[in-house]
Amino acid sequence: GHEDEIVRKLNESFKFKLADIPCIEDIELGEDRFIVDRLVYENTIGSLMSESNGGKSWIAMSMADHIARGEDWLGFKVEQRDVLYLDRENTTRAIKKRRRKMGLKRNLQLTIVTNQPLKEGCPTASEFELDSQIVEEWVEEHRGGVIFVDTMIRWLPDGLKENSNEDMNRYLRTASKLRDKYGVTVIFLHHSGKGESTKEFRGA
Repeated sequence: GHEDEIVRKLNESFKFKLADIPCIEDIELGEDRFIVDRLVYENTIGSLMSESNGGKSWIAMSMADHIARGEDWLGFKVEQRDVLYLDRENTTRAIKKRRRKMGLKRNLQLTIVTNQPLKEGCPTASEFELDSQIVEEWVEEHRGGVIFVDTMIRWLPDGLKENSNEDMNRYLRTASKLRDKYGVTVIFLHHSGKGESTKEFRGA
């Protein structure tokens, strides 16, 4: 009858049927590709966590610099990628002193953005939200690159709350879109909680 005809046309309009979805075990994905061997996978979203003042920024800056140079890091093999380091946690002076103490030199494949302009007319962290045009331009030019976000809580847009599952999911979806569209890897620095029940991850 008429209803059957409607159903038939609807079925024909679908691009595929559930039965057409292949078994996941039959999909050939190839071997995992690491940016930092066994620590950082390419095209993923990850996190580096510790309590406040636990050394996250030191570790992340050292790792970021070695990724940008393509040099082994603490004995782990590294595949070179361009790196964008977004830092609202530390001052420009603190970052520069920290890099000097670690013996890190000028690195043209590493872009560091802080809250303070590095020179007149230079953009600051306020312009580098993950959903901003300037970040999209960077990832488009540096496909497969790595973005460090120091720290997640400092980069949450106004109005979003750390303890809200909905807000955190909305923020992480922004990173997911960059990953899926441009193949970038995003690493969030995040504070762990101080109580026994919250030491793994603070917030939602």
